[in-house]
Amino acid sequence: MTILAVPAVADGRSPAAARERDVRAIVAHVGVGAALLWWAFALTHASGGRDRWVQTVGIGLAVLALTVVRPWRVLSVRSLGLAAAVAAAPVLVCLIDPTHWFGAGQAATYAYAAVLFVVVRAHAVTASRRTALVLLLLAAAVAQVAWSMIAWVGGGDPGVELVGTFYWHNQLAAFLLAPAVLGAGLAAVGTGPLRLAGTVTAVLSTAGVVLSTSRATMALLALGWLAAGLLAVLSASGLRARLLAGVRIVVLGAVATLVTVLLPGPPLFAHRISALASTASRAQGQTLSQNGGYRFDFWRQALQSFERHPLTGSGFGSFGHEAGVVDPNGVHSALVHSGFLQPLTDGGLLLAIPFLLACVLVGVGLLRRLLPSAWRVDQGVVTLLAVASLLLAVHSAVDFDWTYPSLMVLSAVLAALALAWSPATSPSRAPRAATPGAYAALTACVVLVVAALVLAQQAIPGSWRLTAPAPHPASVSGEPAS
Repeated sequence: MTILAVPAVADGRSPAAARERDVRAIVAHVGVGAALLWWAFALTHASGGRDRWVQTVGIGLAVLALTVVRPWRVLSVRSLGLAAAVAAAPVLVCLIDPTHWFGAGQAATYAYAAVLFVVVRAHAVTASRRTALVLLLLAAAVAQVAWSMIAWVGGGDPGVELVGTFYWHNQLAAFLLAPAVLGAGLAAVGTGPLRLAGTVTAVLSTAGVVLSTSRATMALLALGWLAAGLLAVLSASGLRARLLAGVRIVVLGAVATLVTVLLPGPPLFAHRISALASTASRAQGQTLSQNGGYRFDFWRQALQSFERHPLTGSGFGSFGHEAGVVDPNGVHSALVHSGFLQPLTDGGLLLAIPFLLACVLVGVGLLRRLLPSAWRVDQGVVTLLAVASLLLAVHSAVDFDWTYPSLMVLSAVLAALALAWSPATSPSRAPRAATPGAYAALTACVVLVVAALVLAQQAIPGSWRLTAPAPHPASVSGEPAS
């Protein structure tokens, strides 16, 4: 008697099971790709995500990606529970506080970032997936430089800072900071498409940061280039390889400097101006000490507002006009100018505890990726992602970057890509069995999705109205009029 055996496959599964696995993988790739492509191009182009509908569509695509990636099968209950808390807290704040859904667009940004963090963290568990997503990040930066150049060149004045589609120069610079650092490192230690993409992105993004005249971002960019150079040299094996890596980073820096010098002049413009001279000219109108003084005033106001409403805050969109907190003759702003203090005044401890706890835990994880054990992972990509994430967090601590959905999502995606590799676990993690922990993880994902969809619906109008009163003539708001 002949027994018909089912052909075996490499992992011991039947052909039907292998086909199902392959189909699920393809669907996951498509879902994650669609969500991130919308963020990289449609959302970022639309005023950094502040336009009508774009964030709502982005959240919808991110939720679809979450359902096909199924993070509850691979991520810890702690990670999913904290992400769910970050997304649910803004919903409660909007229900409790007097401003209600006035700042729903800003509230939805927390949920949007939390969903995409979970999606990328669960999906990017192999080097090939991380490489593909890194290439998408670099493409987003190149596209932003291209969009910025169209308006800049069309204006005919090389002395005007770049603002890109964020319409504010500091936030354009913040968006380009991470890709510039990431690209510089990849140009020195990467291979193949990563090296080529890194070279192009490093040159264009560096030029974009300098031409934006954002002084804080330029300082962080210099630190990032230094870190990329050190990583390139220290991660190489052998004296010859280290010398070549050092030469590559130096040559790339020279090319980036040359391009930055040549752009504000012929043939793009009728006359030439130095990018550094443009930065110095801007500094005459607002010195670093004045700028820092304004921020200290904003931070003091944020803490005073938090003292008045420690549990739930005063609501999204409330900062800048609270009686007894803002000096009517002083400097005014509708935003705190700190991504870590903004949730304290908007949502009090209800929002700040889960969000700041998530920031601390992610920061600790990123610092671990700076250790020598991670230097050669994915050709140094993991360490470079950690460096770029930390630099962006530093800039966000002193500006209103994270009030732009595009920039908060950038931070989430960078951190998730870096944390997706763990020195303690295998890249391919076995799915979680049906246990109480599995049900808790699934419940956390359900809470995350429901909170994100509620905020997405409320954010449809793109309610990014700024409520601060007209500033005193001697003060500077630090945010364009809306």
